[in-house]
Amino acid sequence: INMMKANIAQFKYTEIPYQRERIAEMKRKKKEVCDQIETKDKEAFVEKIAISRLTKKIEEKMKISATEDSSAYIKHLSYVYGTKILKEEMVYQILAKEMEEMKNWAQTQFGQLKLLREEIINDIKKIVRFNDAAFDVNVYGSYALGLSLPSSDIDLVIYSTMGRYEIPSMNILEHVKLSLVKAAYVSSISIIRTTSMPVMKVECNSEKQYTKLDITVQDYRHKGMECVKASKQYLKDYPHLEYVLLVLKYILKLTSLNDPYSGGIGSYGLFLMLVTYMQLSKPKAEKKDIGKTLVEILCFFAKFDFHQYDIVPLPPGIEAKEPVIIASPIFHNNPNIIDPLVTHTQNNVTKSTQNVGLIQNIFRAARNSIWSDCACSCHKKKEQTEELSTDELFFFDHQHTLLGQMFAAAQSNAKLSTI
Repeated sequence: INMMKANIAQFKYTEIPYQRERIAEMKRKKKEVCDQIETKDKEAFVEKIAISRLTKKIEEKMKISATEDSSAYIKHLSYVYGTKILKEEMVYQILAKEMEEMKNWAQTQFGQLKLLREEIINDIKKIVRFNDAAFDVNVYGSYALGLSLPSSDIDLVIYSTMGRYEIPSMNILEHVKLSLVKAAYVSSISIIRTTSMPVMKVECNSEKQYTKLDITVQDYRHKGMECVKASKQYLKDYPHLEYVLLVLKYILKLTSLNDPYSGGIGSYGLFLMLVTYMQLSKPKAEKKDIGKTLVEILCFFAKFDFHQYDIVPLPPGIEAKEPVIIASPIFHNNPNIIDPLVTHTQNNVTKSTQNVGLIQNIFRAARNSIWSDCACSCHKKKEQTEELSTDELFFFDHQHTLLGQMFAAAQSNAKLSTI
């Protein structure tokens, strides 16, 4: 009875169609229930009726409505009734569907931009070969795997076709820079020398859709091409990986935490984090479970102690018989994620990730947003959500999507953290 009273009070202040009929129906049902059953069974019986009617209404709404409408409807009614178990099942289903839509969107964008980006890559190959015919260019990273976002950088490596590594990397990059700076579509070029491996960052203008490139030089430490081969095997072993990776990469991109050179975490470090979780949990390979996997990963790494534990993923094809997360002998400020392709334990791929605490806050905010009230303009002030539409690549900026709500929460948390 108390629950029914609370529901009636809630619906008085909620803008939902047919709310008057709903309130009248709930009052009538309450009266019928009170007349038919004994006092000691009233509360349990009323709750059972409420949950059954809610389940039927949600199923009907799911059949006739689009995903975004049913998402908002489920989120609202679930909080009115407080049926968390029912809500989780429905939310995971909707989240999985939206993740599939996001993957399809990313693949479509990748195909549309591929021709333009291949032209840039071919131009750089011609420049490198013109300077020295013994060198060529390979593509690695997310672009080589087909998992890049429209705004992702393209990773290129200059390698010697004769296996020569005696020429300093800086000399090669400087020669390429002198030729590439003359290209009409290049807006800026800079070489970062302070990293363990020098990298040349190239930014294009509107003629090439503001494409960005990271160019390095192959030496005995560079494992870019080997990483591509290993990553393909990981993706084959763990089908959920690519769906979750795209969502988390988008969150990091929106919050400007995807660049390791500015304290964020790179795609490869994020990829190894997810691989480690997969090796630990071994989630089911069905697509309907990808939504639940995403939520569990956000929760796991939001609470993970990166200062006292090391992440040591196993090479592809090896069962996790040994622990892939081990206690660190020393306290470290940045995450310690070891590259499984390197035999020694000194290759920490996230040693420049200084903002790990901020990344964890972002993950926590994204995860909590799923269980919070709907953030769309129908239930909150419009100006709170309008900011997200300024991003030209923002896919889920429309109303009533769980991923859009996660992205909004992550971006808002990042802004608050920088104040």
